[in-house]
Amino acid sequence: MLTATLPTAEHLHVVRSARDNVGYSELLLYVAPHYFTPKHFHDLFDECFEVVAGELEFGHGNQKVVLRAGEQVTVGRGTVHYFANRTAQSAVVRVKVSPGNPDFELGFLIYHGLIRDQLVDQKRRPKHFADTAIFLKLTNSRFPGLGRFIEPLFFRAARKAIARGRLAEMHARYAVN
Repeated sequence: MLTATLPTAEHLHVVRSARDNVGYSELLLYVAPHYFTPKHFHDLFDECFEVVAGELEFGHGNQKVVLRAGEQVTVGRGTVHYFANRTAQSAVVRVKVSPGNPDFELGFLIYHGLIRDQLVDQKRRPKHFADTAIFLKLTNSRFPGLGRFIEPLFFRAARKAIARGRLAEMHARYAVN
């Protein structure tokens, strides 16, 4: 199973890995205050978000809901969605991805490693474009609407960075098998 060790409250724990042949990936994410994801979708898997602590706003399709501990929402593949911690308190969310996706797990291990090494900006976006591109590729994060026109730029940057060894470098640094 892949795991990450991060010294801050904002970290990730892979509870169950697709590599364990359980049919899904289950991650426990600690979400910083005021953090948000941009609108995106995945075409390879469904996601189920369960708030474990705190509260998170979820937007999916044409709906927006605020979930508190014990509440959950499932987002089907192809559904545009986002989540945001609009509070001043950290939140914890359990994310189940089905079918499981080892690249999704690796993408988040790398992302949280970048946070630990302070290689993200104040909005928690990777400082290097190539790292963002690799994260988007690994997590199968796609852009809705007009964003679709810039996807090829990200995909090309990811391929080049992977060919130069950046993914192997980040895998060795941030993921433990």
